[in-house]
Order: sequence, then C-alpha cells, then structure tokens
Amino acid sequence: MLLVLLLAGCSANSNTTSLLEVEYQTVPVNGIIEKVERSKNLYEYMSKPSSPIGVVNDHIYYDQLSDMGKMDIFDLANFSSDEPMLNTLFSTEDYSIWLGSEIINNAIYLPAIKDGSAFALDIIKVGLDGSSDIIYSVPSSIGLPTVYFVGEHIIISTTHNNKTRIVDYNSSSLESTIVKETSYFKASDGKRTGEFILYGGSLEPSGFYYELIELDNEDLEAAGQSNIFFYSFDDHSESLVLQPDEKSLFVTGDDEFILISEYELENPARVSGKLYHFSDKLIEVSEIPEISPGYDLFGAKKIKNYIVAFNQKDIFFIDTSAQRYSIYSYRNDTNYNVYDDDNPRHISSAILSDDIIYYFEFSNTSTQLVTIYLA
Repeated sequence: MLLVLLLAGCSANSNTTSLLEVEYQTVPVNGIIEKVERSKNLYEYMSKPSSPIGVVNDHIYYDQLSDMGKMDIFDLANFSSDEPMLNTLFSTEDYSIWLGSEIINNAIYLPAIKDGSAFALDIIKVGLDGSSDIIYSVPSSIGLPTVYFVGEHIIISTTHNNKTRIVDYNSSSLESTIVKETSYFKASDGKRTGEFILYGGSLEPSGFYYELIELDNEDLEAAGQSNIFFYSFDDHSESLVLQPDEKSLFVTGDDEFILISEYELENPARVSGKLYHFSDKLIEVSEIPEISPGYDLFGAKKIKNYIVAFNQKDIFFIDTSAQRYSIYSYRNDTNYNVYDDDNPRHISSAILSDDIIYYFEFSNTSTQLVTIYLA
C-alpha cells in the first residue's frame, strides 16, 4: 500500500505556496525489528490485565485498575530472571479516572481525576522508593482535562468558566507557566463563538505543538477552523505552523514534520492519519491509510531514524528520509481482547522506554512481557 500525497487546502506560517507530490512505500518490518522476546510466564505475579508504565534498571513498573476503581502500581524487579521480585509501589482508591502515566527522572507521574469531583485533577508523583506527593492540582474543569508529557514537562489543558487554558509544568524546576488562555461564548443551542484549545504533543524536547480551534457561532463537534501552534520552552514564544482543513484528535511533530490523527464525526471509513512535511517553501501532505476513526493515534516518539507511532492495534515505523513506512500489528483482530471460557486473552497498550518497545500478553494461565528491539 502507498502512503499518498493529498493536495490538501492547508497553509503554514512560512508563506508556503507549493505542494510536492510524494508517495511513501509500505515495506516489511523485518529490517526494522531485530528481535522480539517473550518473558517467562509471570502469571503468579500478574494475573490480571495491566498496563506498562516504563522500565528502569531491569525493573518494569505497571499499573492495574480494579473494577472498584482502586489503582495499584507495581514494581516487578529482575523480570527477565528466574526469580522476579514483586513489590506494590503505590495504591489508592481516591480517584475515578486515570489520564495516563510517565516515568520522568526516576519518578512516576500520574494525572488522575478525584472520585466524585467536577473533574478535579491531581498530578501525583510516585518515587521509585514508594513515596508519593501531589505536585499540581486543578480544582475543577468542564469536561475531562488533557494531559501529555514532553521530556521533563507535563502539559495540562483544561476548560472552566468558558475559558480554555494550557499550562506547562516543569517537573525539574517545579514551575508552572500558563502557555495560552482563550475564551468563548456558548449560546443556548450549544454553539460557540471564540477560541478553544484542544490536543497537543511533541517529537522534540524543545517545545510542543497544540491545536487551537476558532469558532464563529459553530458546533465544536462539527465545525471550526484548526490552527496548530508550536510553543518553545526556551523563550516561551509561540508560532502558528499549520492550518489544516480538519480538526485533530492527536497532534505531534518536530521542526520538519507534523503527524496528525484527524477528528472524524460522520465517516468511520475515512482515513484520518496525515503526515505533513515542511521543506523549502513546500508542504507535503501524506495519508496513512491504516489510521482511521476508531484506530486513531495515541502516542508517538522518535527512535533512531524513525517516527514510531501507535494506535490501538498497530505500531508504525515511519522512515521520512527514505519515504517509506512499516507496520507491526500487535493487537490485531485475532488476538486483541479475545475472551472465551477456555482461554480469555488480553493485550495491553505498548510503550516506548529507552528505544525499546514493551507490552503485556495475558491469558487465563499465562502472562508474558513482550520486548521488541529495533535493528
């Protein structure tokens, strides 16, 4: 399959006037993945489906959410040896919604919504020694806050009193900076006029990209002009880099590329994955056919020569220099959440840690950690 250029009606802040047609070839993943390893059976330590957080010094940290909302974080040490050691690192029943997790400088950061609150957000720092502390809080928000991680920075987007705000919290300096605050008016019919901040992310440590939607008596779900900005951590400046035709569910990028999962309200069969390349007053806009509504991207990082991106079933290795990409399917239709009385099965989401990919495979008799090493 080809990743084909779309002559989209988009614009950038660099007075770009031309579009260059490019085709990305799909190539086998064999030359990208060096080996895939599966651990010994860890079922006696992990019998319930769990999600990996990260790996530090042969310790894998993972979380487990019970049916009653209790969150446990475990430290499984020496997981590749014959004698792993399991330790409960953190446990709480005070929160009802968890918004991801990340290991930064040997500490786990957990954004969570307080149980019974109006989307009150706490960001909890859990040390690898089991200590814990709430380092940042938002008293309330209209709708679920958005939290993502860029290096040592935690980016928080919230909505309250007809305002949207995006905040940069630096986990190293412990300082928070309001990056952008916008306001809007919401009419009785639900339509909005003003500006609304949505999703963001980054492939580089120097800053991040976020999306701002302009509305003129329009429905936020169905309309609005998308504007993608870059914010620099160094000088706190921001610049408009792209105005795509469609709003996004996922945005990330670096100084050459922006990767997007477009928001699609009506057509579940439409391709939503787009890759934008800026070079010499040109925009190349390329479509990724395997990314579609329901299989939108939720994460991406740069590893070696690749943009490595994830959706709910595939890992994409995008080689921009060679104009090609490969796919490793880790949660396809035959092995993802297949439950039956004899052999229920579940596969966790994948994570990247130190340029290695990890995920768990579970059944009613076995738990294995799958580790993917790149060539």
